[in-house]
Amino acid sequence: MTQLFIGTYTRREDHVDGKGEGIYSATLDSSTGRLTLTGATRGIINPSFVAVAGDVLYAVSEVSTSDGELVAYAIDRRTGELSEINRQSTLGSAPCYVSVVPAGVLVANYGGGSVTMFPRLTRGAVGPPSSHILHTGSSVNPIRQEAPHPHAIVPDPEHRFVLVPDLGTDTVVAYRLDQRRCVMERTGLVNLSAGAGPRHVAFSENGERCYLMAELDSTVTTFAYNRGELKHLQTMGALPAGWQGTPSGADVQIGRNGEYVYASLRGPACIVVLHVTADGLELKARVPTHGTTPRNIGIDPSGEFLIAANQDSDTLEVFRLDEASGIPAHTGENLKVPSPVCVQFG
Repeated sequence: MTQLFIGTYTRREDHVDGKGEGIYSATLDSSTGRLTLTGATRGIINPSFVAVAGDVLYAVSEVSTSDGELVAYAIDRRTGELSEINRQSTLGSAPCYVSVVPAGVLVANYGGGSVTMFPRLTRGAVGPPSSHILHTGSSVNPIRQEAPHPHAIVPDPEHRFVLVPDLGTDTVVAYRLDQRRCVMERTGLVNLSAGAGPRHVAFSENGERCYLMAELDSTVTTFAYNRGELKHLQTMGALPAGWQGTPSGADVQIGRNGEYVYASLRGPACIVVLHVTADGLELKARVPTHGTTPRNIGIDPSGEFLIAANQDSDTLEVFRLDEASGIPAHTGENLKVPSPVCVQFG
């Protein structure tokens, strides 16, 4: 059995009718793909995104009306139960992403237009913020890009730099990590097409490439990556031909052996399967998620299963990844979870 944790929305926000109870824990049967719910941790509002480091789970409380919080939990590996260690203010509203490096924990404040770093203390506790940086600027969409909106903060495989896609400014900002002092130092910036709305990034295992999902135009961009520097290789549209709805790209993940990239699209409710080539990506397939408004994609440690979190139909759907083609096949297995957003394996 493989342990996993699911972040959810617990109350109504402008973009979601949150019905979750908190952070859910479950197990995945690695032979059948069956998901079994094992518990729910309450006492946190909108734990939309979580990250696991050893026996500690970190969750953001995505509160839009005030500064959010970062909460650290100890994981009981036998039961999956979470016990709160401590919590800190993120110094910004609507924190929507959390990641972990050896020295600290990193948070992107979507509403606050900032990024924050916290030191990791004894037994996984988080100390007061050690680095807090405000972004500036805007872009062409007057509703979604009136101000900076960092949407993720992702360390490279060596944990030397982090990339921050900022939906509000159509940029990806690079920061150098000083782990001794537990601070971030801005080193560079890449501009995307006006109105693209960069949202999530994923690194190849060797760190030589980076893939970016843009929310507002649903494109996937391939970059060559080297120590905080990005070189544009390709941008391709991910939407089905003739799609008339609102573009709304969500997540991007790397599959087994780095041969395939998977992107989730909320409007068409599908997973886009992209094959990695020498020059960029090529479209292989679009696979329905068997639900509504897919958010994050979770790929289990074996690389055999993909789990889609369908936020507005309240399900996690399980797919088996074909080893030859990389295409996900729905197993028929699913799990009812209210307003799921994020899937993280333990």
